[in-house]
Amino acid sequence: MNQSTWWFAMIFCGLSECKLTQMGREYMGTVNTTLWGRQCQAWTSNTPHRPYAAAQNDANFPDASSRAAKNYCRNPDGWSEGVWCFTMDPEVEWEGCDVPLCSGKRICLPVCVCVYEFSVSGITKKYLT
Repeated sequence: MNQSTWWFAMIFCGLSECKLTQMGREYMGTVNTTLWGRQCQAWTSNTPHRPYAAAQNDANFPDASSRAAKNYCRNPDGWSEGVWCFTMDPEVEWEGCDVPLCSGKRICLPVCVCVYEFSVSGITKKYLT
């Protein structure tokens, strides 16, 4: 390695599939089915159910927007029982989701370790895992 090349490693962490609190307002995992196995509707969709005001306000999502929350279980209105979603079933407007409480503190699972090589010719990204 010459003097014009530097190496920098980063560990990216995956999202935890558990919630820190009973209400789960902070939950940002990817569960997208309800307790009864129904598929969740995207938060930005009006079909088959039209989301009400709290579920349309981006400030109520830990992801910073309803678009970023995709069709994942969330708790934009502060329901005391936890995370939920509108369902794709036209007969069932919404249901709670089965997201367990985290045991103790949040666990950060490494998704990949990336190494960046910086040199005068540019930046090269190499995945190690």
